[in-house]
Amino acid sequence: MPDLWVDVDTAVTVPVNIFPLTDDTDFKAIEASVAYNAAGMSLNWNFQTTAGGTTCVAVTPTTGGAYDWATTLAASGMYEIEIPASGGATINNDTEGVGWFTGVATGVLPWRGPTIGFRAAALNNALVDGATIDVNVTAMAAGVVTATVIADDAIDAGSLATGAFTADAFAADALVAAAFATDCITDDAIATGAIASTAFAAGAITAAAVADGAIDAATFAAGAIDAAAIADNAIDAGAIAADAITAAKIAAGAIDNATFAADVGSTAYATNVIALAADKAITNAALATAAALDTVDNYLDTELAAITAAVITNAAGTDIAADIIALKTVADTIQADTDLLDDAAGGIADIHTDLGTLATAVADLPTNSELATALASADDAVLTAVDAVPTAAEIKTAIEAAGSSLASILADTAMIEKWIIDKMVATDNGDGTITYVLYDTDGTTPLYTWVETTATGTRAAAT
Repeated sequence: MPDLWVDVDTAVTVPVNIFPLTDDTDFKAIEASVAYNAAGMSLNWNFQTTAGGTTCVAVTPTTGGAYDWATTLAASGMYEIEIPASGGATINNDTEGVGWFTGVATGVLPWRGPTIGFRAAALNNALVDGATIDVNVTAMAAGVVTATVIADDAIDAGSLATGAFTADAFAADALVAAAFATDCITDDAIATGAIASTAFAAGAITAAAVADGAIDAATFAAGAIDAAAIADNAIDAGAIAADAITAAKIAAGAIDNATFAADVGSTAYATNVIALAADKAITNAALATAAALDTVDNYLDTELAAITAAVITNAAGTDIAADIIALKTVADTIQADTDLLDDAAGGIADIHTDLGTLATAVADLPTNSELATALASADDAVLTAVDAVPTAAEIKTAIEAAGSSLASILADTAMIEKWIIDKMVATDNGDGTITYVLYDTDGTTPLYTWVETTATGTRAAAT
């Protein structure tokens, strides 16, 4: 074992010699004034690691440097030297192991210093400086304490003093799932209030520290987690990671009617959290509300009434509904008359038949020579009757005139029907006139346009 122990990785001052330095002439006189730069000074640092490697390095004592020579105990022939934790030119206190000095100077017998052990401060605290082994558990290696090391029920609420476990007592990742046996921590092992928010450092418990399935319904006694166990605002948006709650994490049927209190549907709006949440969602999404829809309904009613009024009154504000009805009556009469000309009613077909008969009759008329022969023996009355018979040209003209009139009547009837049934748009020009446009059956192609002067009620010819 080393003669003494010191902490590694820190600046220390250690003895240079284990016995007083002695004069090399009488072998007994104490050398009480050996300086750091004494004549013939040769000082070496011998060091062996725990792995067995040994080195010997020359060290030059200094004053006001890295290796200051201390003479506090020089009157007794004892000397010390400083060793830095790092930054020294030759040696540093940065490795676990055992070291000792050897040296010689002019007029001084060769000497050796005590063997010095360098180890972690936690070990010195636990074995030398502290009263218990848990003085500094942050230096305990991972896996030192496992479930097999601790007997069942060895640690319970009565074994731990209040505040024994705090955030400072555990290194990051010191407690992981593998360190605990199944069911080693139950509700009987934890006293009321033993685990509080002050017992855990920020981030001390993370997903990596808890094995899959380590915490399930069987882990908690009935009523272990209730409203009293959770502080106000203990769970807020910052406590739940993004996507922590997703559809995949909620079983089918997990939330149903039985999840809600029976009076959730009848609870007053002001205290009904579901109703309030729904209202906030609608407001945030800028969706239409009942009030907004009612406003739109009222607006449509007003606009439709205005459109209706505009359709049955002229620009002067005169009600023309009666005129429209009278015009429709006339149009119906014309329609009834023109229906007789429809092929379906036999009208056009009858005219075609009559014309064919007439053509046959004309063809049967006697030729000029036949007429000359007949006239030679005819009297004046017969000649007058013959002279009254129309010529073929006159008959053709009469037939063409009848066909033209018929087409005109049909066209006029169709136009009246469009005026009554098809789309018409009235536009106030803002200059005392109104422009009317009558559209074809497709509602897109304009047929006629005319302008009415509102002051006089005069309407210009359609174009």
